Amino acid sequence: MLFSHFGVQSRILPNGIAIPPTDRVSKYDGNGDKNRILFLGRLHPIKQPHLFVQLAAMLPEYHFVMCGMLYSEGPYSYYSQQVLHKAQQLSNLEVVGVVPPDAVWHYLGQTAILVNTSKSEGFPNAFLEAWAWGVPVISLNVDPGGVMSKDGLGIKCETIENMATEIERLMNSRVMRANLAYAVKSYVKTNHNIENIATRLKAFAAG
Repeated sequence: MLFSHFGVQSRILPNGIAIPPTDRVSKYDGNGDKNRILFLGRLHPIKQPHLFVQLAAMLPEYHFVMCGMLYSEGPYSYYSQQVLHKAQQLSNLEVVGVVPPDAVWHYLGQTAILVNTSKSEGFPNAFLEAWAWGVPVISLNVDPGGVMSKDGLGIKCETIENMATEIERLMNSRVMRANLAYAVKSYVKTNHNIENIATRLKAFAAG
C-alpha cells in the first residue's frame, strides 16, 4: 500500500529487546529458588491461568510463580478471583500479582522455565524476555511464526498432561536445558537485539 500510494517500499522489523549483560545459560540447579516455573500474563480467560494452577497441583515438588494482573471488577473479575482462590490453596504456588516492567528481569533471572497456557497470542513479549535470559518456554498452544518448532526454541504441547511431562523432563535434564538456553539466547541476539534493530531503523529512515 505504501508503494502503490507513495512509491515507498515498506519494510518489516522484528520486535527489539535489550540483551541482559549476564551470560547465563541455565538457572536450575536443584535447590533454592532456582527451580522456579514462571507464568507471566493477565489472569484473563484467554491466558488460561487456571491451567497453570493445575500444573502446580500436578507437580508439587516444584516452585511455581504467577505474575500478572488480577481483575477486581468487570466481566473477568469472577474468573480472576476463582483462579486466585485455587492458587492460594497450593503451598508450592506463589502469587505475585502485577510486576512492573523493570522488575520482570528479577523474576526471569531466578526462573528455570516460562510456561505459556494461552489459547492464542501473536508474538508474546514474554517469550523474548525469557529467551534473552536463556529461559526456555513450554507452551500449550502458542508458537509464534512456528519458530519454536522450526528452530528448536522451546517445547509446544497439545495437552496439560503433556506440559507436566515436558516440565519434568526439562527440569531433570541439564543437557536439554543448556541446549535450549543457548539456542534461545542466540536467536534473540541475532534477530531481536534492540541495538541492531535501532541501527536498521535509522538506516531505513535515512533512505
